[in-house]
Amino acid sequence: MILSEYGRAGMRLADWHAGYMRLYGVTARGDKAWTEEEVAALRDHYPDYERLCAALPWRTKKAIGHKLAKCGLVRPRRVWRDSQWSTAKPLYRRGDSVREVIAPATDKVPKQVWSKASAMGVRRPRRPPKDTPWPLVNNVRRQAFRLRLTMADLDELAGTGSYFRRPQRLDYDAIRKAVAMMGGRLVVRWHDG
Repeated sequence: MILSEYGRAGMRLADWHAGYMRLYGVTARGDKAWTEEEVAALRDHYPDYERLCAALPWRTKKAIGHKLAKCGLVRPRRVWRDSQWSTAKPLYRRGDSVREVIAPATDKVPKQVWSKASAMGVRRPRRPPKDTPWPLVNNVRRQAFRLRLTMADLDELAGTGSYFRRPQRLDYDAIRKAVAMMGGRLVVRWHDG
């Protein structure tokens, strides 16, 4: 690798900073440099922050947390990168399972996907209602889904209590009310022969 003059100057400056810290025990900004004993105390007392703060009273809690992260003692935060979210967003919006959504981003957990989607206002598609043992009830529920009604909305508008949310039996009166409310009509056909 060929370095420019600026690259070589930057490396010289980094070497100078390291030598300065070794010589004076402080950073160029004047902050006290971390010693091996302090790092050993971090390793000994982590994750008990009270003991860490007592062992290192001259260090702030934020400085202790930062040094723990630099030493690799704390699990890194799982922050979404733009590339990860741009890959996950269409999968989530399409309705794929959360396990499939996080497959490309292996450092994520399902809760993070739901939180990120909620924060970004991304919604999954509505799922059609599950089938019941009664085809007539299934047809009414599917029509309500096509009209973008929830089963709770359908029950409220048709005045059927909670029948369409949790049908336990075939209730022709509830079906008649729902069909009329959605602008349909019931037809009886007789099979002759």
